[in-house]
Amino acid sequence: MNDLWTRIKVWTKTIVGLLVLAYVVLFVLNNSDQPVTVWYFFKHEAHTSKLVLILVTFGAGVLAALLARTVLKTLRQIRQYRQRARAERLAREMEQIKRKAAMIQHKTTAPTPPPPGGPAGT
Repeated sequence: MNDLWTRIKVWTKTIVGLLVLAYVVLFVLNNSDQPVTVWYFFKHEAHTSKLVLILVTFGAGVLAALLARTVLKTLRQIRQYRQRARAERLAREMEQIKRKAAMIQHKTTAPTPPPPGGPAGT
């Protein structure tokens, strides 16, 4: 029974793959010889085939997606760097405050000298 399901899956994948391949071939054949005029600036037009236009547009979309992803990732890294720097600065400031508090506490707990003219002087 297990062998039957394996065969069904293999044949299904093979048929789907062949259908996709047939569609790609038909797509290329039908769009490779159709001329297209593309406006890209004032009084400037490009004459090319529909297939080339589709491929260039797809490539530009991929590049734009990669660029957008890179920009977002960089902004996220900058934000994390700023948060980390702020946390480190606050930790250093807190350490300084603790050090100063310890110094003040050490001065107040130090033994005070006897006042002049005390019991030793009488």
